[in-house]
Amino acid sequence: PGPPSEEQLEGPCSSRLVVEKLKETANQLPKRRQHLPGHPQWYRKLCGKMSEDSWSPGASLISLQMRLTPKLMGLTWDGFPLHYTEKHGWGYLVPGRRDNLKSQEETTGPVCPHGAIEAVYREYCEQNSKKQPEYLDSGPSDDLMLTDATVWAKVEELSSLERFPDENGVK
Repeated sequence: PGPPSEEQLEGPCSSRLVVEKLKETANQLPKRRQHLPGHPQWYRKLCGKMSEDSWSPGASLISLQMRLTPKLMGLTWDGFPLHYTEKHGWGYLVPGRRDNLKSQEETTGPVCPHGAIEAVYREYCEQNSKKQPEYLDSGPSDDLMLTDATVWAKVEELSSLERFPDENGVK
C-alpha cells in the first residue's frame, strides 16, 4: 500500500499491457461471424441462419423424420421423454402433470365409464357363477400408484441402490 514507486510510474501501465495482449488475440477470431458459436454441430444444422428471410429463433428446420427419431430412440431430458409439437416446439412430457390439461367440465363428448362397465361385468359373473378374471379382483399395486412426491422419493431410492463405475471403470 501507499503511493507507487518511481520505477512503477516510469514503467508501462498495467492496463495498457492488458489491452495490448488483447489486441494480439484479434487474429485468432474467425474472419466472418459463426452460426451459433458454442452450440454442437447437430443443433446448428437444425437452426436457420439469421440472414435468411424465413428465420425464426430455435431449431426450425426439423423434418417429420427428425421428430420421430427421439421417440424411436427413446431419448429423454431429465428422465422424461422428448416430444415435439408445432405450437410449442421441442419439450418433454412429465407424467402426472394436470395443470396444462382441460378440466372435466370443459371437455366435451362422451367419456368411457370403465368403472361402471367393470361393476356390471362383475355382477354378471356373480349371477352366472362364472369365475372373475384376476385383474378385476385386485386394484393396481401400490408400486404403480405413485404421487408426485413419491415418484422422486422412489427415484432417489433406486438411484442410491445403483452403483456407478469410478474413473478407472471399477464399481
